[in-house]
Amino acid sequence: ELKASVEKRANLEIESKCWCTYHSPEQVLLSNKESLSKLGFDYLDLYLRHWPTRFAESIELMPRDESGKIIFSDVDYVETWQGIEDCYNAGLVSLFIYC
Repeated sequence: ELKASVEKRANLEIESKCWCTYHSPEQVLLSNKESLSKLGFDYLDLYLRHWPTRFAESIELMPRDESGKIIFSDVDYVETWQGIEDCYNAGLVSLFIYC
């Protein structure tokens, strides 16, 4: 756990990103909380969503069909944005970027 080796949280800038298989507001929040749990912190200074690609929700990083083609999601970008705003409103993120 990173937190155990850090003297002061204020001395760090902690960043993470929401991967391309997390799109619905619930999935974005889940992704954020998973990152925080792994890092051992209560909030992120910066949360990124930087790929315009939306893969299908999956435990695979790049879900593929039987023929090997990547499966894409039809979740609207606005829903993903709402999930990121929800993280911000819950105090889990200080700043977010969707690029």
